[in-house]
Amino acid sequence: MTDKRRLVYSVLKFLTSEMESKDLSDDAKESLEVASQCLQSAYALTLDDKHLTVSKSLDDIFKSATNSEPLHKTGPPSAADKEEAERLKTEGNNLMRTEKYPDALLMYSKAIELDGSNPVFYCNRAAAHSKMNNHHLAIEDCQ
Repeated sequence: MTDKRRLVYSVLKFLTSEMESKDLSDDAKESLEVASQCLQSAYALTLDDKHLTVSKSLDDIFKSATNSEPLHKTGPPSAADKEEAERLKTEGNNLMRTEKYPDALLMYSKAIELDGSNPVFYCNRAAAHSKMNNHHLAIEDCQ
């Protein structure tokens, strides 16, 4: 159980650093705070349990572990999937015009699921994220 508690402690430290980020919306920070509280309750620990500290941050550990591991992408989309993805993008664009950003975001995400090779879908989803003040997610989509 000690290793799990050390892992959870590392997650809590990561969540705490993310809550201090200027890239997150207030809603996102509140969600992270709730997640932190749930983990602290479930594992009966707090950030005061310094004896659980590890030498590297969780972010550094993750980067090191995934440094040479590419993202696992699916095969090329079928013609039908490409056509449906374009339809979803158009629907997302229409929703953006009417300022229904969460719905537009969903359409762009569905388009990406069908055709992750089209950079326009990521750019459009980044725009929706930006309109919702989720700039860190917009940056991820742009990378």
